[in-house]
Amino acid sequence: MVESIGNEQRSASESLSKLYCEGFEVRHITTDPDSSAYRAAEQLASNYNSKVTPEHLIDTRHFSDNHRKQIKKNEILTSLMPAKTKKQRDDLIGRFALDLSQRCPAEYKSALKHCDGNFQTFKRRLSHTVDAIILCYQSKHCICKRNAFVCKGIEDPWINRSIYLPKTFKLNLTLKQQTELRKCINYRLGPKELERTKLGTNTQKYECLNRIIRRSLPRSNTFSKNFQGRANSAVSSANHGPGESVMALCLSVGAPVTAGSKVHTHLQQEQKIYENHKQYKKLAKYMKNRKQKAKAKFDLYSKNQEVNKYEKGMLLKSQKNIRQKLADTARGDHEAYTKKAKKS
Repeated sequence: MVESIGNEQRSASESLSKLYCEGFEVRHITTDPDSSAYRAAEQLASNYNSKVTPEHLIDTRHFSDNHRKQIKKNEILTSLMPAKTKKQRDDLIGRFALDLSQRCPAEYKSALKHCDGNFQTFKRRLSHTVDAIILCYQSKHCICKRNAFVCKGIEDPWINRSIYLPKTFKLNLTLKQQTELRKCINYRLGPKELERTKLGTNTQKYECLNRIIRRSLPRSNTFSKNFQGRANSAVSSANHGPGESVMALCLSVGAPVTAGSKVHTHLQQEQKIYENHKQYKKLAKYMKNRKQKAKAKFDLYSKNQEVNKYEKGMLLKSQKNIRQKLADTARGDHEAYTKKAKKS
């Protein structure tokens, strides 16, 4: 496994071969859009004469991030942003990319819930949602109530609830420009893309594990003696929580934590704090507060990004003031010199 670090196809082949040897069959495999691990799954399925051909699904989190980058790099959409200067247009296209890349998954989830998991109905409804999104960004909400799932029309438009865009945001698009925006939306909500994300799976648990291991095994330090132990301890803590993990590890080495002791009480408190914090992050109240804070920061940036401190003739005024100070200094020196001369 050490030799396959960095080679995703070989690493996936080693992991999946163990599943096939134990009699399991791989039906779906979720990877990044640019990952080569899927080719390993296809090859192993043919080598083991599997009855099921593995289906390649795309990680929704990475897909949304790629969607955002694709929108931000679109020069045609950048030129359509309602702003005066290039700096303002670049700033606004970045915020528009964030908004659209989050709206598409929101429409996806709401539509899937509305259609009760019926995928064919779901695909048909979302084909009309694309048209509603294009009109919605032009402040035309005539079909939002019927075809959109997160915009309620004029009464409660999506723009008013957007974290990133100002309430006055509006695009004025020609038919050709609407086609360009449609391409960007279909990048996430097109028929082929819906097929590749139909289960809504992602690799966030794997990414979380990588972050936990990096925290316990930073690159700046070399743990030659206890590398494996630190890695296993980090994984155990992520799975069971800090308190339960320590007590289980102590029990496994024959040194159980005494019930009722100060150590036991402290570990229970740590476990309780960990679980409460984990549950709190899932509350709608927490998510709403987090969105409100983000929106407040964007509004504050929009208000103060360009403070007009320059005034007409500011440089001339400063030069005039400097000359006046020099003249006053020279006059003062001359008067002092004159008084001194008279006294002498």
